[in-house]
Amino acid sequence: MKRAVTIILLIVAAYAAWAYFTRSDAPRFGEDGYLAYPSGSREGVVLFKTVETYDAAIKARAAKDDVGFRQAFLAGGFSVLHGTKVRVIDTHGMWALQVRVQEGPNAGKAGYVPREFVHRKRP
Repeated sequence: MKRAVTIILLIVAAYAAWAYFTRSDAPRFGEDGYLAYPSGSREGVVLFKTVETYDAAIKARAAKDDVGFRQAFLAGGFSVLHGTKVRVIDTHGMWALQVRVQEGPNAGKAGYVPREFVHRKRP
């Protein structure tokens, strides 16, 4: 009985993860989307050129380390305007996407952002 309950819980957890990561608002690999903060802020969105600088920035933010975040940004970050069109070109784990900027002064550059920053519809 315990084993059956464990299997059912694993199936439910797997379905919940699948449902979250395939939500209709997040573009998939090869699809276009638009960058915006999930909070609704209209500030420019920061992207990081490498996985290493992205990871360093995320860790710095989690630790509330503004100096560490600035260092990560200076080592390989750039920003784009709110609503900039991008194409999803890769994933980094379950939480981040690599995107290529499709418009504006940074068109052609690629960078990593949290998955929840990329939306199907222009904000």
